[in-house]
Amino acid sequence: MIFEIMNITFIIMFISIAFLFKKYYPKEINPVVGYRTRRSMKSQEAWIIANSYSSDLLYRQTIILLIIQIILYFMYGGLVALLGMLGIWILMLVSTIILTESFLKKSGF
Repeated sequence: MIFEIMNITFIIMFISIAFLFKKYYPKEINPVVGYRTRRSMKSQEAWIIANSYSSDLLYRQTIILLIIQIILYFMYGGLVALLGMLGIWILMLVSTIILTESFLKKSGF
């Protein structure tokens, strides 16, 4: 029962964060919130593009994560679904950085 509660809690938290970041990504360069890399903070235009692109990507990946988590839960149970979700979430965050940096580089930043 504890793994089911943790699974539900984590996915609600991840989807909420992704949704909020997609809807309200920071419009001004700042050192606290947003997609912050050297390339994204070079200019205001790069900042907007990076935050918009990464937030859309993160939101789509989180929806995919939900589907994968449901499949894992019904195939293997709560613990495997929880561990799988956390592992995949880390991979998705890393891929978001790689894909966003690649997009910025192609965009000329």
